[in-house]
Amino acid sequence: MPDRSGERGTLGNVDSRKRLPHPPAKTAGEEAAIISQAGQKNTVTVATNMAGRGTHISLGDEVQELGGLHVIVTELEASKRIDRQLTGRAARQGQPRSHQFFLSVEDDVLVDQFPKIAQKLADKFSGKIDEKESGRWLNYFKKAQLEIERDRYEKRVATFQHTQLIDETKQLLA
Repeated sequence: MPDRSGERGTLGNVDSRKRLPHPPAKTAGEEAAIISQAGQKNTVTVATNMAGRGTHISLGDEVQELGGLHVIVTELEASKRIDRQLTGRAARQGQPRSHQFFLSVEDDVLVDQFPKIAQKLADKFSGKIDEKESGRWLNYFKKAQLEIERDRYEKRVATFQHTQLIDETKQLLA
């Protein structure tokens, strides 16, 4: 797979071609202020999945009439729960909303879990994939997330059991 280490943070450059404002945040307070304005008409907000957590996003009247906030996800998280939280930010209390995923065979979730499959998909699909192939392709991502979640669960169980064993040993020695 190609080295992508220098590509992070380039999404903001896309906005500048359309001359849409996209101010960078340097503090948590600035970040929250930017995120809170994401629901206004003609606003593009580029953020990480953690940006502005707990910040209320109000929809402008026209935005609500146009269908609400649209969240675009460009990279999967290891946990499906975090992806659901991110797409759930598109709406609160019954507001209209939508979300869309753009996935890459270079996504860390896929590459880390199934590097051979990721390479095979990269070789096979050099551009857009058709609708018929997308379902099978998406299943690889879902399976990769499931494997990561299963591995993390097993590690938590092992840590818990180890902690219990240490506690029992301390009690026997006391």
